[in-house]
Amino acid sequence: VSTCATCDGAFYRDKVVLVVGGGDSACGEALHLTHFASDVHMIVRRDELRASQIMQERVLSHPKITMHWRRAVEEWVPKSGDDDILGGAWLGSTSGTEIRELLDVDGGFLAIGHVPQTKFLGASGLEERVAMDAEGYVQTRGSDPEVWAAHRQDGWGTHEGTTLTTLPGLLACGDVVDKRYRQAITAAGMGCAAALDAEEWLNR
Repeated sequence: VSTCATCDGAFYRDKVVLVVGGGDSACGEALHLTHFASDVHMIVRRDELRASQIMQERVLSHPKITMHWRRAVEEWVPKSGDDDILGGAWLGSTSGTEIRELLDVDGGFLAIGHVPQTKFLGASGLEERVAMDAEGYVQTRGSDPEVWAAHRQDGWGTHEGTTLTTLPGLLACGDVVDKRYRQAITAAGMGCAAALDAEEWLNR
């Protein structure tokens, strides 16, 4: 079971996979997987997709994608004889009925949204001093220069690093900032940038 079709899709060439979710992320994952998998099943809790119209049209018209409306994965089933390999998933109904079906799949992909782990800022009393967007992503000088400039507090001086938050001395990188790529390699790159920004800050 994976959360990244870009990372793991190639492992499922000519195999059957399922994608859990109904938004743009799920549709994007499903479409990407069609380049590798023989069949892609989308498990959607509602009776419609929440994705943009263009993404809906692409998914619903794709011959490799099968929709399962008002369904949810209740249990992952290991392959017979090997508990470390996925063999299927039990699907239950979200409409109040007791319908249950076993879907044979070789891989599962979760695409039901991402939540940045930034609640600790509120618990630390820093929430009002660190600019964040409505979804909880930290706003840095690199991610949103205008918001950063409007809310920055005195203390950074002429520092021009991209990982600076609005609170002098606090840097942010990785998935608490990046809502677009969400890849280990991009997070590592941002971490390197943050280290260099920290070094410059400490040397001032």
